[in-house]
Amino acid sequence: MRKKLKVVQIAAEIEPFSKSGGLANVMGSLPKTAAKLGCSVIVITPHYADTLEFGNQTLEIVAENEEIEITNGIFEKVTYLRGRLPDSSVPVYFISSKKYFGEPESGRIYGAKNDNTRFMFFDVAALQLLKKINWKPDIIHCHDWH
Repeated sequence: MRKKLKVVQIAAEIEPFSKSGGLANVMGSLPKTAAKLGCSVIVITPHYADTLEFGNQTLEIVAENEEIEITNGIFEKVTYLRGRLPDSSVPVYFISSKKYFGEPESGRIYGAKNDNTRFMFFDVAALQLLKKINWKPDIIHCHDWH
């Protein structure tokens, strides 16, 4: 029997939760297609100030105000949330931080003055989430990486 391939897809935007362009379209459908083809898939994305909670879906708190080390002694707090892609069983994990994704300037998908810092925080938080939920992917698929 073949082992089910474990894939994590990490992206800055995903339809219907956040959208700037074509990446959100791809992320709204590619994980569902991979799951239909037999992969075990999860998605990780930022939780922006204007992230939409789709339909009646309420996001579940996985961990709240968890301190993670971003780099050499610099720590930041993160909250992890979980939902799912509509019309599928694919889990979507959201990286939530008021500082990096929740303020008016940082709540935009792209174009904040501190985008490099925001997405470095996101990268580290995504990897820490994989440890927290004990998800050991065969493939880490980083879309349009910043």
